[in-house]
This record gives sequence, structure tokens and C-alpha cells, in this order.
Amino acid sequence: MACAGASAIDALLKMLARERLDELSVLEMGALDGASSRRLEALGASVTTYETSREGVEAVRHAFPQRTVHHVDLSQPWSGMPRERFDLVIAPGLLDHVEDWAPFVRFARQVAPRLLIDAGTRETAALMRRLLEELDYIVTPLDDDEAPARWLFAIQRHLEAAAFAPVLVHVHMLKCAGCSVRRLFGLNFGDRHFNMYDWDPAFVLEPDEITRLLLAQPAIASISSHGIRSFPPLLGSRVPLYVTFLRDPATQLLSYIKYVKNEWATLSDEHRRRLPPDGEAMPMREFARWLVTSSDETLFNRDYAVRYVTEIVLRDELRGLQRHLGDHAALTSALNKLQGPVDVELAISVLEGFFFVGLVEEMHESMALLRERLAPYGFELETDEYRRENISPQRGGGAEWLTENDEVGRLVLQSLRKDYRLYNHFKARFREQHAAPRRRHLHEERPRYERLAAAMPQYGLNERSLREALQDARQELGLLRTHLRNILSSRYMRLVWMTRVVKKPEWVDEFLRSVQEQDNEAVARAEQ
Repeated sequence: MACAGASAIDALLKMLARERLDELSVLEMGALDGASSRRLEALGASVTTYETSREGVEAVRHAFPQRTVHHVDLSQPWSGMPRERFDLVIAPGLLDHVEDWAPFVRFARQVAPRLLIDAGTRETAALMRRLLEELDYIVTPLDDDEAPARWLFAIQRHLEAAAFAPVLVHVHMLKCAGCSVRRLFGLNFGDRHFNMYDWDPAFVLEPDEITRLLLAQPAIASISSHGIRSFPPLLGSRVPLYVTFLRDPATQLLSYIKYVKNEWATLSDEHRRRLPPDGEAMPMREFARWLVTSSDETLFNRDYAVRYVTEIVLRDELRGLQRHLGDHAALTSALNKLQGPVDVELAISVLEGFFFVGLVEEMHESMALLRERLAPYGFELETDEYRRENISPQRGGGAEWLTENDEVGRLVLQSLRKDYRLYNHFKARFREQHAAPRRRHLHEERPRYERLAAAMPQYGLNERSLREALQDARQELGLLRTHLRNILSSRYMRLVWMTRVVKKPEWVDEFLRSVQEQDNEAVARAEQ
């Protein structure tokens, strides 16, 4: 029987210690009786077995009735093998049946980013390691109780290069300058930018789909989509920098109405299903009335931004309810009841965790601040190319009715109360953030201080007041430094130890050192 020794599996489990094993998919090849993956399966991993003999297939099925088992004919080309995707391939006894190893390794590369293989002997392990490294793997020998160093764990090299590398994730809410932003990202990153859109503007893009894309195309630098509705801290081995833009809710609603009226002929059936049947000819006031008085099937019937941010987050958190609820309507009703009391606070909490939240009304300032924020992460964002796109001309009347004194205006404003709370929170936050870099560089403007000192008497100032101002500036610098380090700690330092296979990127250390040096210099100059 060919199975992994206890030490080899122990070493593998240490490498996987920071992963959720109940989400791990494993392909075991040449298992004979499937014992090599027994511990992984007991810890929740999903295991599929490819066996080379009919007897082995029956043995695995008898030992593991719940497991998917396939018989594979090694006399056939590897190109004809099934191409399912897995997280890990384990090959405990396969090399005894394979004459040419290279096609097998290439097959393993296509189906999983990691490979655990039993080479049988030290001599064979040395040959296999050389082959794996030639095929761009990073190889780690694992000790086995019976034959030290015969087990090899290999990870594709591009994953090390991409591990913890940031990826810019543009969360594109409707009518929030998203077309202009994604165009700007496309101009900056070229084919390293990826758009993931659907004809239905309410579609949901699951994190697993993004993860598969990033694994398949590790060079991707940025992604834009209407469908990003849940926001995990990691996407595979990449660190997502979530970016979104908010807009005055009433202006956003009016822009959406103008857009769908102007583009009516090009809208998809899925989109039109969420709109009034005669919407193209409707005055804007009646269109707005229809939206805010219709069912949840429409996109803007109430608090679009809050719902966009929180609905899927709540769904993911409360997925366990699905086992106890009957039909979809019951689940929707339960979620709505749970969502109402907490949605604004939840939306604020979720967006506070984003890398950047900008404002459409302050777009040029937002882009300047985003550019500055992205620079330490290796992104060079040229914002001079930014220009507004997808601007909808006026059609169907003005918006003079959008007041509390008008029946429809009052309905609309009431339907946007939570969105306004969200928008106003981040509007205040944005102004603080936009001012912070200017305060940070005050200590560098010594000539201005000298001119101020010369002019102090005529303004009723003295050296003491100037020293107090400098002390205040020093305190502000300290707060900024602490805040920055907290951000780094929460976003990166907790990620560094999440794997023992992938090294921490050098740019993290370089960035931390540069921040430390700049802060120390700033405090020293402020003290002077």
C-alpha cells in the first residue's frame, strides 16, 4: 500500500494551517486505497481520487463511499484527462506507473497550484525535484518516517510572485462614475486590467470566481465589476484593495433614470424586467415614483447603496438559515427583517474596511488622493487621463419636483434616508483624509514659517504661540503615524504569517522601513 508517512502529512498540515481545510479540494492520484488523503478528508477537505487500476477503484470506493473515484488509463495521453480544478494534487504512488514524468507534472500544473508527490527514493526525489524546478515550481522536501526526503511539496512559482501582491478591486456601484474609473484603470494597466460584467446589473460575482481568475492570470493588477458584493480579506493568495465611489443619492437616482431612458433600446431583458414597461416614455417624476413604490426586484426602490453593500454580506453571514427555511420567499423575508435594524451601521462598517472610498462630487480630488494612496503598493496611477464617461443627457423633464413639498419628491427622499446617512458619513471622512496629507507636510515648509515669524508682530502673534502650533502639528503627526501603522498591521502583518510556503514580499519590509524613516525625520523636523 502506498500512502504518505505521518511526518510528511504533518508537515503538509503545518503548511496548510492557515487555510480552511473544509474549503480545500484535493485530487489524489495513484492512491491504491486512498489512505494518503485520509487525514485531510477527516479534517473536512473534499477529495477526488484518480486510480490506475480497477482493483484500486473498488478498494477506494469501499473504504470511502462518499468520495468521487475515477479510473484513469495511463496508456492514454495526459491531454485526455479530465480538467477539473483543485487546490492540491497528491501523488503517493503514481511514479511507479509513469515512465515519462514531465507530462504528468504539466497535467498537475493545469489542475492545481500545489503538488505533493512521493518519489519513492532519495535518488528519484532528486531527479523529480530537478524536473519540478525546471517546470517553474518551488520545491520543499518533506521528511517521511520510513524514507526521509522522498516526499516533495511543490508550489507554482507564479504564486510566490503573486502571493500577498495587492490587486485593485473596483466595486462599481451604478451611476457612480464607474465607467470613467474602469477606463482609467484600463489605460494605466492595459491587459492587466479585467472587466467582469454581466447583462443583468443586479448579478452577484462570487469571490470564488475572482479567485479562479487571479490564479489563472496572476499578472492581473485590477478588476472592475458591478457584481462584487462580498469582500473577503484574501482572494486566493492576493490582497484585494477594495475601491469604490459614493455619490449624492438623489443625484445618483436621477442619473440612473436618465441613463435607462436614453439607453432603453440597448438594455438587456434582465435589466428591463426591473423597470416600468413604458419607462422610455415616462416623465422622470413618474419614473421615480414607480421605482420607489415597486418591489425589491427594482434596483433603486430604496437605499440602493446600503443594500448593495450589505445584502450579500448578510446572506453570507446568515447562510446557515437556508437549512431551516423552506422556499426562497421565506429566506428573503427573513433577511429583510434582519437587515432593517442594522443595515446602515453594517454598510459603514464594511466600507470602513475598504482601501479607499471616494466621492463622485470630488472626483479630481478623489483621484489625486487615490493615486497617493496606491503609490506605496507599487501602483503608478496616472490620473491625468481621467475624464467623465457615460454621461446621460437630460430627458423626460427636470428635477424641480425633488423636494419635501412634492408628493413624489418626498417619497424619493424618504426612500434614500439611509443612503444619505452612509454618504454623509463618508463625505466627512473624505474631507478629513484629503486634508491629512497637507497637514503632514507642513513641517517641510520652513520658508513659510520664517515669513510667518517675521510677520508675527503685526498679527499679534509671538514665538510662544508658534511653538504651541508646532506642538499641535507634532501631535497630529503622531496620530497620523499611529493610524498608518495600524492600517499596515491590520492589512499586511496579519497576512505575513498566514503561510509557511510563500515568503513575505520584500516590498512590505521596504515600505515599512521607509514609513519609519519618514516619520522619524518628520518628528525631528517638527521638534526643531
